[in-house]
Amino acid sequence: MKETLTVNQPLANTYRWLRSNGTEIEPFQAKGSLAIAWEQDEFVRESAVSMEDLKTGMGLELKRLTGGAVPFSHSFTAEPCADTVLRLRLGLNRDAGPQHSALRLRAETGCRMTVVADLSAAGGGAGLAALQTKALIDEGAVLRLVLIQRLGAEDTFLNDLGVRCAEGGRFEYVRLILGGHKTIDGCSAALAGDRSAFTAEIGYRLGGEDLLDMNYEAVHTGKRTECAIRASGVLRDRADKLFRGTIDFRKGCAGSVGNETEDVLLMDDTVRCRTVPVILCGEEDVEGNHGATIGRLDENLIYYLESRGMAREAIDEMCAQARIDAVVRKIPDPETIRKLFPWLAEDEEAAL
Repeated sequence: MKETLTVNQPLANTYRWLRSNGTEIEPFQAKGSLAIAWEQDEFVRESAVSMEDLKTGMGLELKRLTGGAVPFSHSFTAEPCADTVLRLRLGLNRDAGPQHSALRLRAETGCRMTVVADLSAAGGGAGLAALQTKALIDEGAVLRLVLIQRLGAEDTFLNDLGVRCAEGGRFEYVRLILGGHKTIDGCSAALAGDRSAFTAEIGYRLGGEDLLDMNYEAVHTGKRTECAIRASGVLRDRADKLFRGTIDFRKGCAGSVGNETEDVLLMDDTVRCRTVPVILCGEEDVEGNHGATIGRLDENLIYYLESRGMAREAIDEMCAQARIDAVVRKIPDPETIRKLFPWLAEDEEAAL
């Protein structure tokens, strides 16, 4: 029997029969690292603050999962009072075997830092890669992180993220999953400082036998903190999606607010869709909300569009693409939108 390790374990377990209290994965031996390229050299410098104790969404098992190898790490730090964009090109080489890399980001006091990472793959066969990102957001700073995943139908990607916000710090995360056979996605945001905030905009498109396993958590410890986790996706064929969203109000986080929502469009009866929203409350003076909209297209809408000459297949494609486009529009970098999603850039220019 092969050894397996459990990742994406939620902060609080739910009913066992749902089979959502973590995901088992077979360990692998990392052979190298993802190719990471960028242009802005002024970002590259080591942060003096250690991030080893920073909790991530996939949990502590990632190191064992990748055979104990220490990943090749890139550190990027934005200068104080800066408002800059760092664009990273991440490359998975399928011919090089399993790959494991790490990113370390720091937004220093008062700066506004935008990081756009675009992951694609080259080579033949099935690729496997793990990326662990840790970020520190200092007092009054803003970090916007965009991770775009454009992989093939046989690729596996493990994405592990951990962030801590100081007083008044803000973390804005945009995650797009536009390809890949198996994706394990974990994100943990620690809202440690008073008035810190975290938003996540997640868009996914799955088909065939694709699997997407997500574990997102916002841990409120500072006073008057805010979080909003929003996921929107499309499932086709026999795709399988599991979304765990946990808002954890710890004692002392008075005045904090948390919201989580998911909107899923089911294109076929053979898909599998699981959503596990959880709110943990150790403080009285807080506000937490969660909700999910899961289903097929409205028949009245279909009838209306068909009566105006649209074919059913075109209606399905239009409504599915609209969910992805809504998340793409959240990318805070017009250049990325123009390069990767030109049809949206054309729509914006036409509207001006």
